[in-house]
Amino acid sequence: MTIGLIADDAINSRQDEFEMLDTLHSSASDTPPNPLDGGWQGYTDLRNTGVVLPCKNRPASVVVSIAGDESHENPREAREVGELAVATARNASVHWSCKTKFGGRIPSVSGPTTEKYPSSATGTCKGIHITGHESLYIDWIKESKASGTTPLEMCIFGEFGANSESLYKLEAAFGPYAQRLRSETDELGTMNADTGLRLDMAWGTAACPGSARAIFSIYATEYADPRKAFLVKALRAFAERSAARHGCTDLKLPR
Repeated sequence: MTIGLIADDAINSRQDEFEMLDTLHSSASDTPPNPLDGGWQGYTDLRNTGVVLPCKNRPASVVVSIAGDESHENPREAREVGELAVATARNASVHWSCKTKFGGRIPSVSGPTTEKYPSSATGTCKGIHITGHESLYIDWIKESKASGTTPLEMCIFGEFGANSESLYKLEAAFGPYAQRLRSETDELGTMNADTGLRLDMAWGTAACPGSARAIFSIYATEYADPRKAFLVKALRAFAERSAARHGCTDLKLPR
């Protein structure tokens, strides 16, 4: 567990021996992040849990991040970890004199997200149309529940094949979870500019109430054959809906 008070203008130094922003969503899970609910700004992917409490009296947020492992990936324990995270965040906000809004009891947590056909999207993959070249390879999706309270959202496209590999990953990151993607340097993989487009990735940003600019990104894995048109089109459909849910404006996307 890591606990911190992160300023809204902080970026990842990538130089310190310990960097709080590096701990956010640090270990991979097969389940996309879903909202904790209960009135909290938080998420769980059954392995990792995060809670963000934006301060009303200063440009900063209290953040609690808990990284687990696959041995505890079940709904009951994920809910217990969520309760631990929000209780810790509540205490930390008092310690740092952060005036903020608390939620209530964490409701039951859903089980692992399974692969389903793209046409059945109801969450963060909804509205992303798969046509042309990509329709030959994309067989399934995994998606986060659509919510305006989670600091992380994801949509994954994959193919069945021999190992059911992921092809494209779209992510929406808000507040400190977006700040972790920026760096004091321009090293490969950072997203310091408002928009960007590379051979295997694209990203855009939006202004969100009381926090740093959100970052919306799409990344093609080594198993994909990325085309610029699909990267841009899919990112736009994903980002427009996510930004609207979170009350974000001034959406900037690559063309």
